[in-house]
Amino acid sequence: MDSSTELRSPVEFVLGDLALAALAIYGMSSLAESMGSLFSLVRCLPGGYLIWTGIGLLRTRHDPTAAYSVDQRPLTLASSFLSSLFLTVGDLKAILFYASLFPTLFNLRLLTSFGIGMIATITIVAVGGVKLIYAYSARTLVARLQSRRMQRITRKVAGRLMIGAGSYVILKA
Repeated sequence: MDSSTELRSPVEFVLGDLALAALAIYGMSSLAESMGSLFSLVRCLPGGYLIWTGIGLLRTRHDPTAAYSVDQRPLTLASSFLSSLFLTVGDLKAILFYASLFPTLFNLRLLTSFGIGMIATITIVAVGGVKLIYAYSARTLVARLQSRRMQRITRKVAGRLMIGAGSYVILKA
């Protein structure tokens, strides 16, 4: 496998998601206590962001990947690890996902060490498993999505799914 087709392992992405999960568990419970009823508004913001992003996908007419070029330099293990970790920790969608998901699903004040361990395990299996599948499927998907027709279809499906997910998050809040 040449350097341009190296696959990153999902480990660094999973570590980033575990860091976001920990921040959500410990930070959002403090935020909920301090904000009181105003916290309901905070829980609706991620849903609004998803809807806004979905509408943006539906309205886009150009190839969003056309402006990007692929870096052909080989990645070292350290640079791959750090870039993937920082990419995940700085991902606004991931931050909003954890910030809205945890307060909706769990009473964070009553979460035990066992519960936190279960959340970490589920995060590792779900996020790691999905991202491992993404890593091995990326080359095939990119080749198929090169056509403008497939890009249009993909944006429409993704946009509608994001609007639906955002609506669900708002209704659940």
